[in-house]
Amino acid sequence: GSVHVPEMEVHDASRIFNHQLSYKKGAVLVHMLRKELNNDTLFFDLLKVFLQTYAYKVASADDFKNLAEKMTGRSFDTFFQQWYYGSGYPFIEAEWQQCDEILKLRVQQTPSKGSGSEFFQFTLPCRISSEYGDTLVYLPVNAVQSEFEIDLKHTVQEIMLDPDHHFLIELGRIYSKTCTEP
Repeated sequence: GSVHVPEMEVHDASRIFNHQLSYKKGAVLVHMLRKELNNDTLFFDLLKVFLQTYAYKVASADDFKNLAEKMTGRSFDTFFQQWYYGSGYPFIEAEWQQCDEILKLRVQQTPSKGSGSEFFQFTLPCRISSEYGDTLVYLPVNAVQSEFEIDLKHTVQEIMLDPDHHFLIELGRIYSKTCTEP
């Protein structure tokens, strides 16, 4: 469902205070915005300014979006349209292969039933583990299928998408393939 409460449901207490949508999904969306910004100082400044600006007043999601855009210089139209006003989430599967020092990663998404979206756009964190430690990269997923090439000097042992479970996604399998050079 959608976090947004339509005008016709503003007097329905069970809809306004719906635990799954208003609280759980709403909290996840705020955290997803934090990860999209990828700047904790800016994110917490945004929260502080929002609270100061709207103290003892009624504020809307659009007020929050507009302030976020003003403070960051970025548009959040797609983010709010898909995640706040829209419903559903993406089911994610991935396939990867490492050829020499290049990691080729393909991310495939299928929107959940009833989402109304062909695909979701978001920045997907990816933890790449090797014998020398972990590397965290952020993948701009912006299509049904997104492909990435990442330069790596070490042999990949494991790939984890959304390793800290910060995004409203469902993860499927992550396949490893043998390198096939062209």
